Amino acid sequence: MEPIRRREDTHNCGCVRCRSVDAQLIRQSVGGDLLVGAVLTKRHPSVVVAALGLLIVTGLLDPLWTRIGQPVPVVDVPAKAIFFFGVLSVGIRAYAVTLFTASVSDQTVSTRESIQYCVSRLPALCATLVGIIAASFAAIGVASVGATVLFALALGVRALTGLTLVDDSVFTGASATLMFGSVMALAAFKFWLAPEICVGGGYGPVAALRLSWSLTPTHRLRLLIVVVGFAATVFGGDLLANALATIGSKNVLVVPSVIGAIMQVLLYIVWFAVGTQIYLRSVVDH
Repeated sequence: MEPIRRREDTHNCGCVRCRSVDAQLIRQSVGGDLLVGAVLTKRHPSVVVAALGLLIVTGLLDPLWTRIGQPVPVVDVPAKAIFFFGVLSVGIRAYAVTLFTASVSDQTVSTRESIQYCVSRLPALCATLVGIIAASFAAIGVASVGATVLFALALGVRALTGLTLVDDSVFTGASATLMFGSVMALAAFKFWLAPEICVGGGYGPVAALRLSWSLTPTHRLRLLIVVVGFAATVFGGDLLANALATIGSKNVLVVPSVIGAIMQVLLYIVWFAVGTQIYLRSVVDH
């Protein structure tokens, strides 16, 4: 597959027509992005099969997850979730973005060529994801230092004037989650498109992170919908299962749980497709 790069990084013309990118991509709304994402998912059933296969394998490995213990102590995240989202974020996402980029840019790519290109991008994609995680935790570190300095100043004010501005409860409970979680979410938001840029554009990790940071302000609303939608997809299944658990037995909930898991997987693929469209819209010259 031929990656779609920025105009300044191409030797030939970078216009929509010369790159065979559908001009409708530039003009369509957020709803259009979602519709095209659903169409692309239907057009490439191999992506769906791969994602559903991951879901089945993750379920079959339940004895292993039980043996490992829940959650994994170091990161406080269940091993099952680490495996599923790790493979989803690397393997499935790379394969989906490869096929979607080729499809939207009207490239004829065989399954073998798609897999070869996808595999060739995996090292760069893994490094990009590590960079996103590192940047997110670095943002938390900066926020922690800032909060500590402000807290020290507040203690100094209390010592001099007796006025209590804040107490150490800000570092615990809901306030800490809101403060530090918001910082991590902001960093993740700025770098959300980096995997699509890395795979669809063929860029290295540093360039992908830099481009994602610079492209985010231009497509803030679209990207916000993608990030919020993805988060809702991640947590929506558990919330729905808990709600259904209050009105039915576990046996009755087996079928709804399976259907819900399948719908979640399909939505993940759609969000990857929408992210790919946002990137392509950002770099083609119209």
